[in-house]
Amino acid sequence: MNPIAEAWLVKTLDKINSLQSYNKTESIKRISKKYNLNLKKCIILDSNENMFLSKNLLSFFAQKLSKEIDFRLYPEEELSTLESSIAKYLKLSSQCVMVGCGGDQLIDLITKTFLIGKSNVISILPTFSFYRISSEIVNAKYLQVPLNLDFTLNLNKILKMSKNSRICFIASPNNPTANQFKKEQIELLIESFPGMVILDEAYVEYGNYNASKWVNKYENLIVLRTFSKAFGLAGLRVGYIVANPKIIKPLSRKVQFPFPVSTFSLKMALEILKKKDLVQSSVKTLKIERKWLIEELNKLNLKKVFHSDSNFILIQIGKNLEKVQSRLLQRGIFLRHIGNVLNYEGCLRYTVGTHEMNEYVLDTLRNIVN
Repeated sequence: MNPIAEAWLVKTLDKINSLQSYNKTESIKRISKKYNLNLKKCIILDSNENMFLSKNLLSFFAQKLSKEIDFRLYPEEELSTLESSIAKYLKLSSQCVMVGCGGDQLIDLITKTFLIGKSNVISILPTFSFYRISSEIVNAKYLQVPLNLDFTLNLNKILKMSKNSRICFIASPNNPTANQFKKEQIELLIESFPGMVILDEAYVEYGNYNASKWVNKYENLIVLRTFSKAFGLAGLRVGYIVANPKIIKPLSRKVQFPFPVSTFSLKMALEILKKKDLVQSSVKTLKIERKWLIEELNKLNLKKVFHSDSNFILIQIGKNLEKVQSRLLQRGIFLRHIGNVLNYEGCLRYTVGTHEMNEYVLDTLRNIVN
């Protein structure tokens, strides 16, 4: 290799290797082998998937569509059909919606579009780690403002630090804290921030309000949504953004990939959107289960159980976190290891499962922590 090219390549790879990466959980299959578990009997509640939609219903849709689709062909009208259907669901113009390959691909697309040259990005701490990863890969400076101890926004500090920032990422409901921020604070942030506000509403169906219609009012707002949570299609990677047509038009026509999502995924998203009443019913059931689960967790000898506006609950175990999680894994229970959250030591994130799943987890926790 040419010495100049080699030096440049080494420097580039060194820089990439120095960046933070997304920490996926260890393979469930690998862990189940380690603990000699029957994978089919494991309770997997560590990735905030929707356990309340029927697996059989989704399988029925998949089998039906697999017979209809010619997989040799690229998608044609499916993308625009889904975007129109989403717009109808949100009661917005179809010019306000753009579909992508999951929220992650859309976050990546946003950072590559709006962070040209030296830029600052501001977000909160703790929150979804991919905001940082996608920002730093394009050489942006990523700044984080810790939440207050009650998990509310420190809005004054965010705005004070935002002078040279082009993007502000806010997840609401937030991951891993599970709370939805006050509507008035989010609106004030949008009105006062000097760049684009990316409001990630991946879990919004489980919250108390949604901001999708705000895009008619604010041109500097992009709302991120997904089919991975309430709509139960995490494995198919379908997400979308909602924004003013002035934002959507260049993103969809100039920046987005030619075929960002497979025909199968697009059609599955369309099928489940047609069954939005079932999705809404599953959300209602989860909220009832979440309320009961928080009440039951509060009866255990845990450090703290936090309020939730999402499909998961943050619980503080304390200094015995590793021991407790190991005992849970021995019983085939997978909850997400979070660690320290602000001043709260030793936290787990618990995806709300079905009642049967939660009974088993609670039984196990009673034996471990009481």
